[in-house]
Amino acid sequence: MLSYRTAARPKPVPVCPYCQQKLGAVRYGVRWTRIQVSILDLLQRMPAGMTAKELASAVYSDENKWHRIVEHIYMIRDKLLDTTWQISRPMGMKYGRYVLGRRG
Repeated sequence: MLSYRTAARPKPVPVCPYCQQKLGAVRYGVRWTRIQVSILDLLQRMPAGMTAKELASAVYSDENKWHRIVEHIYMIRDKLLDTTWQISRPMGMKYGRYVLGRRG
């Protein structure tokens, strides 16, 4: 007798508790949203760093959405606390470029 199985249910996709975006890509041992991955990849490619307006124009194609980038940077910093990586500004500057690098 031939039997047909129903397709297995897809596993629920984890979402960010803050912005409800799907979590998928893993970088530095942590799961990230699509926008956070693009921010991390941009900062990784630019060793001199980028300002929030530059990141906003690259991610959202609108530099007026820089405040969203700053919110994502705070969430990224929070997730990176358990790793050896950090996003900071050189020499503790209040304004300036965000740089991705190792702690210490």
